[in-house]
Amino acid sequence: MLRFFFALIVVAAVAVAVDWVASQSPGTVRAEWLGYTMNVSAQILLGILGVLLAIYTLAVLVVRRLLLSPRDIREGWHRRQRRLGYRALTQGMVAVAAGDPQEALRWSKRASDMLDDPPLTLLLAAQSAQLDGDVRAASRYFHVMLEQPETRFLGLRGLVQIALREGDEEAALEYVKEAYNLRPNTPWVLDALFDLAERRGRLEEAVRALDEARRRKALPRSDIDRKRAVLLYEEAKTASDKQETQRAIDKAKQALKLSPGFVAAVIVLGDSYVAASRHKDAERALRRAWAQGPHPDFYKAWKRTRPSAEQPEIRKKALLRFISGQPEHVETRLVLAESALESGDWAESRNELQAAEDKAADARVAELLARLEQAEHGDAAAARSWLETAAGRPAAPSWICKVCQHEPEIWTPRCSACGSFDSLAWRAGKPLPESGIALSPSSGDRAGRSFFAPVIAAEEQEETPDPRAAAPTLAEAEAPRTWPSVAAQAANTPETYSTPEERARQLK
Repeated sequence: MLRFFFALIVVAAVAVAVDWVASQSPGTVRAEWLGYTMNVSAQILLGILGVLLAIYTLAVLVVRRLLLSPRDIREGWHRRQRRLGYRALTQGMVAVAAGDPQEALRWSKRASDMLDDPPLTLLLAAQSAQLDGDVRAASRYFHVMLEQPETRFLGLRGLVQIALREGDEEAALEYVKEAYNLRPNTPWVLDALFDLAERRGRLEEAVRALDEARRRKALPRSDIDRKRAVLLYEEAKTASDKQETQRAIDKAKQALKLSPGFVAAVIVLGDSYVAASRHKDAERALRRAWAQGPHPDFYKAWKRTRPSAEQPEIRKKALLRFISGQPEHVETRLVLAESALESGDWAESRNELQAAEDKAADARVAELLARLEQAEHGDAAAARSWLETAAGRPAAPSWICKVCQHEPEIWTPRCSACGSFDSLAWRAGKPLPESGIALSPSSGDRAGRSFFAPVIAAEEQEETPDPRAAAPTLAEAEAPRTWPSVAAQAANTPETYSTPEERARQLK
């Protein structure tokens, strides 16, 4: 539209100029050519020249358009192809994100046909092949990407993922090192370098990777400190297994300095002190950890610091001193209830369980109440009722992998199911399925069933007179009676104790 108005303005200006020239030069123009003579006025001559100029200009434009049309048509076709190719590329990425391998492969082929852009199409083709499970094709695409500088880094990352998926950690580590040489500041490269070095047991390389990440500020300071603490714990545990107690103590202290309240490091520190016959130091470390945040494993480790033949009064005073930092915590109540139950103090055990019931009514409280009813009154019906109550309550807290939800018995630096590093967290358990009797919310083991076997046998005898139906349960009752302690329930590891009467006699 602007061009049209501009043309009108030019034509008007020319017309005005021609009229002005004609008005200033009245007269005629005489022309002789090939025996012909032509007399025209100045106005007509200027008009004829204007028409000829217009015809010439139009002819030039037409010829130029005809000559340039093939190029314009070709460029228009390429623009349309690029537009459709990028649309196919976008649809392919969406299909990859949606997890649709067939759709992703279809759009990948279409994008490859339409786009002359290997980096983008290779990436989509590799991701589509990965999604489709064609590891060989994906690896081939990623290796092709290594040949181009702009896609080499992406190719290395894809090969790292394939190597890890196939369990070739050594190859994955080599690819990560190449990626580090290309982009040393990339967070995932430094994280993968640490993870693979630690996984291969190369703790020194893992420490160097963390130091590099700290220097380049590629990872948060808190993440680096936590990873370093876990490495120190591994060194402490190795030293403890080799009976290098002082080294284990030093490494565990360093780990706790970086990550206060680190449960596994506290346990290694306490056990190392005990191995070095430094029981007071062990109690002090465990008492400090309990004050920071009670954990059933702390109580379990604390019991290992006490002599087996200790007098009940002395043991009670030591226990009160141990839990003094958190006197109202539910774990404290459960510890006191279990200790009173083991020593035969039924009234104190019941009071502590009632206080724990008000704070957190999980399966452990109901199980301890079942044990109390059986030990104090021999009331099989009441014990069974509490066991049925425990079956519908949330299970005891346990270690749970944040990645795969696996529940191992003890904390380890890596999840035994998915191999994730430092992914185990202490969390409350889920409600138990109401199927029969849940004898132990943590594991349903023979330990819990053995202790309550007389109760179950009596109930089964009431339901059916056939002695063969109760025989297996009674056979279990003949086995040594064992109680899952509070700490053992929380850690999914049963411990063996004597009955309350025997325990009381031993303490006396």
